Amino acid sequence: MPRLNTRILLSCAAIGVVTGLLFMVTGGLHIIVITIAPWAYGALIGMYFLPGAIAQGTYRLPLVGLITIVLAGLLTAISPIQSLGWAVFAYLVMIGVLQELPWAVTGYRRRTRTGAVIGSLVSGALLGLLFALVFQGKTGSVWLDVAQASLTVVSVLLFTLLGWVIAKALHRAGVGRA
Repeated sequence: MPRLNTRILLSCAAIGVVTGLLFMVTGGLHIIVITIAPWAYGALIGMYFLPGAIAQGTYRLPLVGLITIVLAGLLTAISPIQSLGWAVFAYLVMIGVLQELPWAVTGYRRRTRTGAVIGSLVSGALLGLLFALVFQGKTGSVWLDVAQASLTVVSVLLFTLLGWVIAKALHRAGVGRA
C-alpha cells in the first residue's frame, strides 16, 4: 500500500481547510432548511462529500478522503459559527468512512471515478433512508419523504462528481502528480 507523504497530507489539509470554511459559512443554512422545509434538507447533504471526493480524485490513495474530511470536520466543529459543534464532526467522520468503503472493499485496487459514483449512490441512498426515518412525520407526506430521499441521492452524486471535476483541474495545475 502506498504511503502518504508530507506533500499529500498537506494537500489534504489544504482541501480540508477550504471545504471546512465552506461548511462553516453554510452551517446556518441547514437550520433554516430543516425548520422551513425539512424535505429539502437532502439537497444540502452532498456538500459534505466534496472534500473527500476532491482528495480521492486527486490522489487515488487509501484514506485520503477520510483524512481530508476529518480535517474539514475538525475546523467545522471548533467554529463559533457552526451551531452543531462536535456533533457535526461525528457526522463528517461517518461520511468519510462511507466514501472510503467502496475502495476499501476492493482492497484499494480499483480507485476509479466509477467506483466513486457507485459509492456515492449507495451512500446517498443510505443517508436518504436515514433522513426519511429521522424526519418522518415532519413533512406530512410520504411523497415529500421520497423527495427528500431522492434529493439526498442526487446531491451526494452531484457533489461527488463536482469533487472529481475539481480534482481534474488540480491535476491540470500540477497537483497530485508524482
